[in-house]
Amino acid sequence: MKNLVKISFVVAFFAAIGFSANAQTSNSTITVGAKVFDQITVEAGDNLELGGVMKGTFKKVDITGGITGTNEAVGGSGVQVGTFKVFAGAGSDVTLTFAPIANLTSGENNLPIVFTEEGTDMVGYSTGDASTAVRFSGLEAIVGEGVGSAPNVFPTNPIGTRNGITVFVGAKVEAGAAQASGTYTGTVKLTATYN
Repeated sequence: MKNLVKISFVVAFFAAIGFSANAQTSNSTITVGAKVFDQITVEAGDNLELGGVMKGTFKKVDITGGITGTNEAVGGSGVQVGTFKVFAGAGSDVTLTFAPIANLTSGENNLPIVFTEEGTDMVGYSTGDASTAVRFSGLEAIVGEGVGSAPNVFPTNPIGTRNGITVFVGAKVEAGAAQASGTYTGTVKLTATYN
């Protein structure tokens, strides 16, 4: 009988511990949120036109429209800075990547072209005109509100009915002394990505 009482006491003790452990609970909450942004879109604007280039010279068209070259006789006729429009959600985190080409072509002939000179990219973005453009670095940019601002914040800037920025493209070509005459063309690409 004593054993039965002891066993009953032990069973009751462990049952009480088990029930009291199961009776303890704890909880907490967190906030769940999401930002919904417009679909990111890149649209071609103006084509980059470098105009006439003399054989044995170079010509550079900067994103501001400034023209430099080794032959002052080659003026600004036919020159146009290239542009893209990038549309994205205000406050979003956007990276822009410019895919350059090494040559313009005319049939089988190549004309070397560069979009970076002496460490300065001839590609930049702005909410206004090219004079306020933030230049890319390594032909890439994380969009910020403007010069000196924190990156990763796509600006609020209405273009028509959408929110966007303008990307400006310049370049430098160098025609060799024996460069074949002709019209040289090529295609460049800008990619915008939500991070």
